Amino acid sequence: MLTLGIVIVNWNAGEPLTECLRSIFMATQTCFRLSGVVVVDNGSALRPLSSSILETPQLTVLRNSVNRGFAAACNQGAACLCTDFLLFLNPVIARCDLLIETSLNEGTPVSLIQGMAARRPFVATPVGGVINLAVGQGQRCGNAVWHDNCVLVPPDPEVFVNVLSSIAADRRILTRMGAAGQDMVLRCHLSEAMLARIADTYSQVLAAKEPTAPGVRHDPVVETVSGASL
Repeated sequence: MLTLGIVIVNWNAGEPLTECLRSIFMATQTCFRLSGVVVVDNGSALRPLSSSILETPQLTVLRNSVNRGFAAACNQGAACLCTDFLLFLNPVIARCDLLIETSLNEGTPVSLIQGMAARRPFVATPVGGVINLAVGQGQRCGNAVWHDNCVLVPPDPEVFVNVLSSIAADRRILTRMGAAGQDMVLRCHLSEAMLARIADTYSQVLAAKEPTAPGVRHDPVVETVSGASL
């Protein structure tokens, strides 16, 4: 069975961190065997964990005297694990109503995918891989575009406030968007679906690079535009 290691970066999460760890250790391990959980505490003022959780054999806690930042703490925790797969887990998502991502330059935020898996919608700027996480065509309302699972907005604080006010006025929006986001994760971001897409991509690449049959000559193609060769 493949192994899974989990890294959790903590900064004053408090009780949600304990709840997160309890759910991990109580989970049924059918697809993966848990190789270990590393909690990296980035100089929290709050006591991060109860003594009962600290006694769990599969748990390692690293305590930093200062906040080293999320990326550095993730690397610090990953270095402690020898495993087939790594999961970087945010312990506070379950306590959130929705997630907000205000980046001007972004890849595909893992936190948003984790939030969708927990039925949490998000409000974000439409940059990088964030756009690919939006479900549905989207309907423009002012400067915001409302999708099935999220709202994409420009980097304008006033627009953010207006969108959040609209959601707060009708919390059914959270339920509807949360369900759409979780459905998207189940369809597209589980390991089986991702491996299938990777295999399909490799098949297409290999098919495009099939060797030319013996005796068949492929001459270069020259295109002309307005009499000029390209």
